[in-house]
Amino acid sequence: MYFRLIHKDMYCTFVLFNSLDFKSKDESEHKGFHNLSGVYYKEEKSEVFEGISFYSFSVSYPKKIRVYYVESESEYKIWLEKLRLTTGYSDLNDTYEVKEVIGKGKFGLIRLGVHKESKRMVAIKILDKKKMTNQDQELVKTEIEILKICQQPNIIQLYDVYENNDEIKISKTFFNK
Repeated sequence: MYFRLIHKDMYCTFVLFNSLDFKSKDESEHKGFHNLSGVYYKEEKSEVFEGISFYSFSVSYPKKIRVYYVESESEYKIWLEKLRLTTGYSDLNDTYEVKEVIGKGKFGLIRLGVHKESKRMVAIKILDKKKMTNQDQELVKTEIEILKICQQPNIIQLYDVYENNDEIKISKTFFNK
């Protein structure tokens, strides 16, 4: 099976080498695709099958997680870069220096953060999705949408939102008591 990434769609194609299935091994049949809108990917541990090392990554779709394997590290790195660009993935640690815990909530911790370029101090709310119901997650997403449109100097400002399978991380205005 082969995969090809075109924009936000990952097409899968079966290539069969059995002469009973196809006349030549160059023939292939398109079997479907996965749309990568709203999915998350994760680097997984490499595994060895029958003496061959495979590099793997998982893609979390709304109702399932699929693990994909590639044989070479260079191909693996290309897939990760393409998935990062396609899914809009970014890492909080690339933008902020995460410091000590400054608070605690029902679903996780609040940590002090410093923006690496501007040196602006922020509060980083780290929510554990495993502790949240679907309704809780929807309420958090509603909070995020409200904060996006509320741009006024006397209220909390939303700076960035990072989300993956396990967590939602929100950087907001930090008020030092």
